[in-house]
Amino acid sequence: MPPDRLVVREAQLARKPRRARHGKEVALPRVDAPTHSAAEGTMRKGTIASLLGVAALVAVCSSACTNHVQGGVAPDPGSGTVTQTWTIEGTSAPAKCTEFGASQMRVVFFDSVFTIYSTALAPCTDFELSRDVRAQSYTGRATFIGPNGADVSETLPIGNFIVAPGGTTVSTVDFPAASLVPPSAPVQQ
Repeated sequence: MPPDRLVVREAQLARKPRRARHGKEVALPRVDAPTHSAAEGTMRKGTIASLLGVAALVAVCSSACTNHVQGGVAPDPGSGTVTQTWTIEGTSAPAKCTEFGASQMRVVFFDSVFTIYSTALAPCTDFELSRDVRAQSYTGRATFIGPNGADVSETLPIGNFIVAPGGTTVSTVDFPAASLVPPSAPVQQ
């Protein structure tokens, strides 16, 4: 209890006798001096003032320093976006996906130490996919997949690219006809 409240409470107790449960009055001992020194009171007031200051600072920062993002999650300030695009024989015509039996594109991104960072799938006819990634250098591999899950193309390398914080990097890979396998032929790896 703060020292100023303690003194007021002691004064109230000294004036009023208390009633016990059965109606008998019970006199409480009078306290003549506070149980703490003036230095302790000053220190307690300083500590309380410091805590209130910290609480006010936290309240201000929580309302003014928050990023508001759809979905309630703030983006990582050290991240960016990679958009991988692909073409077949230089075109993004959906008929090319059908011609070669490609239903999906599988892209594997490798980080700067050649560890798999992310694997992504997208419909072949989208001709692009985007991923949020850490800002750093990447390479990758791209493969078309048929409706049965088997590869219908050679796996082509995606050259080195760098994703900057808050930026979007677009990387493109083109599949020449020789890298695609018609639906009736087996894929050689």
